[in-house]
Amino acid sequence: MRLLILIIPFLLISACQHIVFIDDGTLDSTDSSKNDSDSYFDSDTLTDTDNTTDSDSSTDSDSVTDTEPSCAPDGVTPLICDKFENGFNGEELNSGNASITTSSEFVYEGKKALTLETFAENQWASVSNNFTPVLTGALNFRFFVYIPEGGLTGRITLFNISGDGDPLLEETYGIDVNVSKTKNVEVYIFSNQVRSTSPDGIVPEGSWFCLHGTYLISSTAGAATVWIDDKLAVSTEASINTAIKNGASETHTGINWTEDGQIHTKIYIDNLLVSTDPVNCE
Repeated sequence: MRLLILIIPFLLISACQHIVFIDDGTLDSTDSSKNDSDSYFDSDTLTDTDNTTDSDSSTDSDSVTDTEPSCAPDGVTPLICDKFENGFNGEELNSGNASITTSSEFVYEGKKALTLETFAENQWASVSNNFTPVLTGALNFRFFVYIPEGGLTGRITLFNISGDGDPLLEETYGIDVNVSKTKNVEVYIFSNQVRSTSPDGIVPEGSWFCLHGTYLISSTAGAATVWIDDKLAVSTEASINTAIKNGASETHTGINWTEDGQIHTKIYIDNLLVSTDPVNCE
């Protein structure tokens, strides 16, 4: 009897301990399981996962936003189109004593413009672009230019249309468009070695201007016209040979050549467009 009295409390205590252990263990195990379950399936966590995906999508969206926008208006199929928002398309032509980059110093539209600088006479810093050869007909071009106040001290070749070739031969050159210290525009057609010049004072300094024109390619009725904004600067008669061997297929834009006292040159160019369709400053 005395042994039974001693054993019963022991059994009760052991049972209680066992129950508490099971209960505690079950609760702990259940809580742990629930927490693990929540941390994997909880809707907040799914939302966070979605946000991570959205974040990636946002990054993609930014990448799309940074993609070069078209500078060609509706209805115009570009041969060359560059707004210089993500560097520049084409090949850098650098004489060595010069620099070519894009910057936000002076911008016509967007966030950046092509920035070109030379530090001596007879230097060049330009961008070369190639396109499918145009054998005959109109080749139209447009770009915006900023020349700082006092920047014209000699002659700068801003634009050239030519045929492809390395080195370029005289017969593959088409046309040069120059500006000079008297603030005029000069068009030089290589096929007949004729220079046509605008009146002085037509080229602005210290403000953006639109330079646009047409090079009509023909062996018998070729011509060239160049406008500064809405002012006709140069127009040749449609009666000359403007043909280019193997067709026009390349442009050089920027500082293609400096001479006649043009020692230090820095200019900015934006929204380059070349097309066989008509283009203007819009």
